[in-house]
Amino acid sequence: MNEIEEIKSKIDIVDFIGEYIRLTRAGSSFKGLCPFHNEKTPSFNVSEERQRFHCFGCGKGGDIFTFLMEMEGLEFREALETLAERAGVEYKKGNAFSHQKNTNTKNIYTLLQEATEFYEKKLWEGEGTKALGYIKSRGIDDETLRQFKIGFAPSGWHTLQTFLLSRGFNEQDLVQAGLIVQKEDENVSSQNRTYDRFRERIMFPVFDPLGRVVGYSARVLPGENEKNAKYINTPETSVYHKSRVMYGLFQAKEYIKKERTVIVVEGNMDVLAMHKAGFKNTVAVSGTALTQEHLTLFKRYAREVVFFFDRDSAGQQAMKKSVEMGYRQDIPSSIITITKGKDAADMALEYQKELQEAVQNARPSMEYFLDIWSKEYDLSEAEGKKYFAQETLFMINAMTDEVEVSHWMSRVASTLNVEIDALYSLLGKKKQESRGKEYLYKEKKEESFFGENKERLEILDEKASAFCFFYPKVWEYFAKEYTERGRSEYIAKGTLFAELLFSGEKSEYSFESVRLLLENSLRARAEKAYHDLEIEQLEKGPLSFGEAKKELLYLQKEMEKEFLRKNIKKMQEEIYEAEKNKKYDTVRELSEEMVRLVRRMHSVQDN
Repeated sequence: MNEIEEIKSKIDIVDFIGEYIRLTRAGSSFKGLCPFHNEKTPSFNVSEERQRFHCFGCGKGGDIFTFLMEMEGLEFREALETLAERAGVEYKKGNAFSHQKNTNTKNIYTLLQEATEFYEKKLWEGEGTKALGYIKSRGIDDETLRQFKIGFAPSGWHTLQTFLLSRGFNEQDLVQAGLIVQKEDENVSSQNRTYDRFRERIMFPVFDPLGRVVGYSARVLPGENEKNAKYINTPETSVYHKSRVMYGLFQAKEYIKKERTVIVVEGNMDVLAMHKAGFKNTVAVSGTALTQEHLTLFKRYAREVVFFFDRDSAGQQAMKKSVEMGYRQDIPSSIITITKGKDAADMALEYQKELQEAVQNARPSMEYFLDIWSKEYDLSEAEGKKYFAQETLFMINAMTDEVEVSHWMSRVASTLNVEIDALYSLLGKKKQESRGKEYLYKEKKEESFFGENKERLEILDEKASAFCFFYPKVWEYFAKEYTERGRSEYIAKGTLFAELLFSGEKSEYSFESVRLLLENSLRARAEKAYHDLEIEQLEKGPLSFGEAKKELLYLQKEMEKEFLRKNIKKMQEEIYEAEKNKKYDTVRELSEEMVRLVRRMHSVQDN
């Protein structure tokens, strides 16, 4: 029994998934509301017998590893390490499937942990005295500071760099982690070519959902170096992606699950103050505006988002955009109104009674904005009604639930004292505009290397790959053929099937093992292909070796034909261009190549 099978035997998938969502027995399986998309009727199924899950609503499915990867945004190896630790299984990290990429990522996590401890120590000693005094003046206690591992980056251009190099890390690791900046100027001496990114700043470590530091948000001390940016953040790295991380999520996620709501504030100090005040389901975006990825992350833990943004114009605009994005994902939201002070941190520090009342009185987002806009525009005038209608229909257009749309359309018609049909006519025009933009977006998104044959080639690719997973002997047969033929030039490079033929022997023709070798996008496709064929096999029954071989041979030929069609079409276009430019030598060469491809096409069709 290998490590993966041993982990599966020791962790029951029903118990594990049950920690994330409520499951109820339904015959021989369990059902619940899918954590990956918003639904009101349970379509998420977990099979205790097969130790797999499947959602009949969104189509996601897989095993315990797939579930953890989807829920926490992990690489397969990270999920493997996490579950191995939980199951008490010794995971041999240096096995034959280790990747240099994974090793580098692990180094980054380790050095970020070392850097965090370094910054934290500096806050409580020496140069951090002033920074510590400022944070405590904002009402933040020692317990909260320790929980969030707040630190201080001391002065000096190479202080952190010198420390980490002495701990055995190399300069390139520090650059890749975003801790030091590397100048491109070759005229600069090697000693001055790199320097610490963070200097004389309060350090707010950003954690991933598993509690690993992935980056920092760094605040300048009040009254010092304020000509520079108030906050600077870690740049995009292999572990830090600002559109996906949330400040405070690791510390808040258990409370978010319990409350089924997440409070979103603007700044790091707001998060600390809210946690100190007892609202521990609070998070903030990190160095960017709220994104669709953030909202998708929230849906894993919460049923509702509560926005608590500043009262200034920037805060209100950010809140409006965030609410609109939430409606598009069918995420209910509410808004807390700042009644005292300038932000959430002020209320948590100086007006705790008012904060409690404000949180309790959070209003549905649409209701909040209707109130704001009815005061902003003069509804006794036609122009005021026009702008009020534009604002409200912008929001309603984003809603996906028809009952919700109907409710707010009635409210708007009543507020404006106009016929509701007129509003629906305007809403229809907005939806047409939206569909046009969505269509253009999809057209652009679907452009790929495989052009118009993309969809068919991907379907064939996934079906052929799934047959490899279910019939290892057939997989081995085709992989040896592929190797002996010197990797057929007619099997499209970059496909999942080509990768399986290449890495089959290395993975011992095992689906579980090959997952360690695949990149993220291919691994996701492998999971989907496996699950889709698994359902088909349960319905129709397994095939014999001869039947599976015949099926895979057919799929391989169809893939070759698609690949050849694409190349022939491309060759025809190149010949046309060469003729137009009177490059007759090029025309002759391309024509000879096209003849070869056409002959190969006929050969594949005849066999």
